[in-house]
Amino acid sequence: MLRTNRISKDPSPYHVGEQHAQTRVGVRDIAERIGRAYIRKYLTDQAKEFYNELPFLNVGTRAPDGSIWATTLCGIPGFIKATDDHHFAVDLKQIYGDPIKFAEGDLIGSVGVMLHNRRRNRLNCLVESLQPGACTLKVLQSFGNCPKYIQVRRIVVDADELATLGEEERPVTEGTTVLGPEQRALIARSDTLFLATGFSGLGDGADGVNGCDCNHRGGAPGFVEVSGDGTLQCPDYVGNNMFCSFGNVMLDCRVGIQFIDFTNGDSLQLTGHGKILFDERSLPGAQRTLEFVTCRWVHVKGGLPISTEGPVQLTWTISSHPQQIAATGKFTISVKKAGLVSTHLHDKVQVMNELIFRGVDGDFTLDKAAKCIPAAGVLLVAGGIGITPMRTIFAECIKRGIPVTLLYTVRHLEDAAFLAEFQEGAAAHDNVKVALTLSAATGGLIEGAPSGVTTLSGRVSAAMIQQVCPDVSKREVFQCGPDTMMDSVMQALLTLGLSSAQVHQESFSF
Repeated sequence: MLRTNRISKDPSPYHVGEQHAQTRVGVRDIAERIGRAYIRKYLTDQAKEFYNELPFLNVGTRAPDGSIWATTLCGIPGFIKATDDHHFAVDLKQIYGDPIKFAEGDLIGSVGVMLHNRRRNRLNCLVESLQPGACTLKVLQSFGNCPKYIQVRRIVVDADELATLGEEERPVTEGTTVLGPEQRALIARSDTLFLATGFSGLGDGADGVNGCDCNHRGGAPGFVEVSGDGTLQCPDYVGNNMFCSFGNVMLDCRVGIQFIDFTNGDSLQLTGHGKILFDERSLPGAQRTLEFVTCRWVHVKGGLPISTEGPVQLTWTISSHPQQIAATGKFTISVKKAGLVSTHLHDKVQVMNELIFRGVDGDFTLDKAAKCIPAAGVLLVAGGIGITPMRTIFAECIKRGIPVTLLYTVRHLEDAAFLAEFQEGAAAHDNVKVALTLSAATGGLIEGAPSGVTTLSGRVSAAMIQQVCPDVSKREVFQCGPDTMMDSVMQALLTLGLSSAQVHQESFSF
């Protein structure tokens, strides 16, 4: 991300390293459109509320010797608080033995993650002022990230331990290039890491950019492999196509990584050098691989005053229409068997078991998401299980007489849920259209294609959207599905002349 001292006239929100990474992977245009639509130089009201609820904040910055480290700031929710659209006041408590020492003028990257509900937001900031136990951060950039690969857990902060954080001595082990058995064991059981990268300098294509990024990486326990004395292999999965971290590494190989044992607060911080292996896909699910060579590490036992407790909380979309719920006193959720909690529901929950729901909330509805519905109506784009919220919106459009076109993409015909309902709606109303595209099909006649539904093959594209909804530029668009699908659809919609304000989306990830 661009941070400060920008000298180029290019208005791109990405520096040259990020652009190189995006080009290398073939997503340069998609990334540019996403960046222009979502990267902000201020805090939204939603972002302010988000940070005010965090029990910890992960930060990346440079040490005086130029090495990059990742660390964690911790506190009772409210310890980081927005004072206006551009500043945070932070109660600054650091891990005992933390190699990072903040100073006024430091450029830091940070990521806030709510593990219990898998929300994530990233910041790039300047340490504007520093006092004992507190600092003020000036926001340079703010943008949301998808919930992909965030492992669900509920974090509890021990107030007594927090009071002496950084002061009370903790067992500390340090090393250079060789990781010991305890460090390897912590990495082997970890399903989460925090990655700090940076870039600074003028000339050599640096484009006047300075700063750091910090991001979350997650996977199954042991998703990071250790080889040799201290070389880590970290898979890069399908993501948001921004390549902020990898763009930094392409031009500045210094990298910091932090692993946390959330059950007991152990912290393992490493600094070293990274290399992007774009063609290395041997790790499960990897699209490419980050190779990290350790130069120095710090392991603090019980460094963070945190632990985990159950039960965990997860959010699902209600797929029943409000009128149906009011009439029957029952509602439906659609749960795909994937992830810890959803798999537990499929495998363990029986009829007559009692489940506790905290309540109903959300803004992915006709009235909350869109300020007004134009006369042309709405386009609904759904991928896979992302059809769940569309079921209710589709029914609400029919109830209100709003023109609606549904473009539904699945791999195979048998994967299409609620198809009979959509067919019935299209058959009964002239202003209701349904199109189904099978991404695994190669074209030609599709055996068993449903009647009354436009059946296509291939992935959603600008041409396909234009075909099924010629007046799309006059409509409000709602989409839900895999993040890669939504990124691609967003690019297609922007190409067709829509503004990002016309597009409303709900992300899901397992």
